Amino acid sequence: MRVLSSYDWPGNVRELKNVIERSIVLSRGSVIEPEDFPEKLRQQQSPFSDTRMSDEQIMTLEEMERMYVRKVLEYTGGNKLQAARLLNIDPKTLRTKLADSESHN
Repeated sequence: MRVLSSYDWPGNVRELKNVIERSIVLSRGSVIEPEDFPEKLRQQQSPFSDTRMSDEQIMTLEEMERMYVRKVLEYTGGNKLQAARLLNIDPKTLRTKLADSESHN
Protein backbone atom coordinates (compact mmCIF):
# COMPACT_ATOMS: atom_id res chain seq x y z
CA MET A 1 0.00 0.00 0.00
CA ARG A 2 2.87 2.38 0.73
CA VAL A 3 4.09 2.11 -2.88
CA LEU A 4 0.62 2.90 -4.22
CA SER A 5 -0.01 5.81 -1.86
CA SER A 6 3.44 7.32 -2.51
CA TYR A 7 2.90 7.72 -6.25
CA ASP A 8 1.45 10.95 -7.69
CA TRP A 9 -0.97 9.21 -10.14
CA PRO A 10 -0.92 11.71 -13.03
CA GLY A 11 -3.17 9.33 -14.98
CA ASN A 12 -5.69 9.20 -12.12
CA VAL A 13 -7.90 6.17 -11.57
CA ARG A 14 -7.28 4.60 -14.98
CA GLU A 15 -3.54 4.49 -14.38
CA LEU A 16 -4.04 3.03 -10.89
CA LYS A 17 -6.35 0.35 -12.29
CA ASN A 18 -3.85 -0.57 -15.01
CA VAL A 19 -0.96 -0.79 -12.54
CA ILE A 20 -2.94 -3.03 -10.19
CA GLU A 21 -4.07 -5.32 -13.03
CA ARG A 22 -0.50 -5.54 -14.36
CA SER A 23 0.87 -6.28 -10.89
CA ILE A 24 -1.67 -9.05 -10.34
CA VAL A 25 -0.64 -10.70 -13.60
CA LEU A 26 3.09 -10.36 -12.88
CA SER A 27 2.92 -11.33 -9.20
CA ARG A 28 4.63 -14.61 -8.35
CA GLY A 29 2.40 -15.37 -5.40
CA SER A 30 -1.00 -14.68 -3.91
CA VAL A 31 0.21 -11.38 -2.42
CA ILE A 32 1.33 -8.41 -4.50
CA GLU A 33 4.79 -7.35 -3.31
CA PRO A 34 6.41 -3.94 -3.87
CA GLU A 35 8.73 -5.45 -6.50
CA ASP A 36 5.65 -6.42 -8.55
CA PHE A 37 4.96 -2.74 -9.21
CA PRO A 38 6.68 -0.73 -11.96
CA GLU A 39 10.03 0.84 -11.06
CA LYS A 40 8.68 4.40 -11.39
CA LEU A 41 6.21 3.72 -8.56
CA ARG A 42 8.81 2.25 -6.24
CA GLN A 43 11.17 5.20 -6.69
CA GLN A 44 8.76 8.02 -5.88
CA GLN A 45 8.69 9.26 -2.30
CA SER A 46 5.47 10.14 -0.55
CA PRO A 47 4.97 13.84 0.15
CA PHE A 48 4.05 12.74 3.69
CA SER A 49 6.95 10.37 4.32
CA ASP A 50 9.22 12.75 6.24
CA THR A 51 6.75 15.46 7.13
CA ARG A 52 5.25 16.15 10.52
CA MET A 53 1.91 17.90 10.43
CA SER A 54 0.08 19.91 13.02
CA ASP A 55 -3.68 19.76 13.58
CA GLU A 56 -4.03 23.09 11.76
CA GLN A 57 -2.40 21.66 8.61
CA ILE A 58 -4.69 18.65 8.36
CA MET A 59 -7.56 19.01 5.91
CA THR A 60 -10.81 17.15 6.22
CA LEU A 61 -11.62 14.57 3.59
CA GLU A 62 -14.35 16.88 2.33
CA GLU A 63 -11.84 19.73 1.91
CA MET A 64 -9.41 17.45 0.09
CA GLU A 65 -12.15 16.26 -2.25
CA ARG A 66 -13.15 19.86 -3.07
CA MET A 67 -9.52 20.75 -3.75
CA TYR A 68 -9.02 17.67 -5.95
CA VAL A 69 -12.20 18.33 -7.95
CA ARG A 70 -11.04 21.93 -8.55
CA LYS A 71 -7.59 20.70 -9.67
CA VAL A 72 -9.12 18.21 -12.12
CA LEU A 73 -11.47 20.89 -13.45
CA GLU A 74 -8.48 23.21 -13.87
CA TYR A 75 -6.59 20.41 -15.66
CA THR A 76 -9.47 20.00 -18.13
CA GLY A 77 -9.64 23.73 -18.79
CA GLY A 78 -13.06 23.92 -17.18
CA ASN A 79 -14.53 21.10 -19.27
CA LYS A 80 -16.97 19.54 -16.78
CA LEU A 81 -17.80 16.50 -18.92
CA GLN A 82 -14.11 15.62 -19.30
CA ALA A 83 -13.51 16.27 -15.59
CA ALA A 84 -16.41 13.97 -14.66
CA ARG A 85 -14.96 11.24 -16.90
CA LEU A 86 -11.50 11.58 -15.34
CA LEU A 87 -13.03 11.47 -11.87
CA ASN A 88 -15.15 8.49 -12.93
CA ILE A 89 -18.33 10.17 -11.70
CA ASP A 90 -21.59 11.18 -13.36
CA PRO A 91 -21.60 14.78 -14.67
CA LYS A 92 -24.63 15.48 -12.46
CA THR A 93 -22.62 14.37 -9.42
CA LEU A 94 -19.83 16.74 -10.45
CA ARG A 95 -22.30 19.63 -10.74
CA THR A 96 -23.61 18.82 -7.25
CA LYS A 97 -20.07 18.72 -5.83
CA LEU A 98 -19.26 22.05 -7.49
CA ALA A 99 -22.44 23.63 -6.11
CA ASP A 100 -21.59 22.31 -2.63
CA SER A 101 -18.07 23.65 -3.02
CA GLU A 102 -19.40 27.10 -3.91
CA SER A 103 -21.57 27.14 -0.80
CA HIS A 104 -18.48 26.44 1.36
CA ASN A 105 -16.50 29.38 -0.06
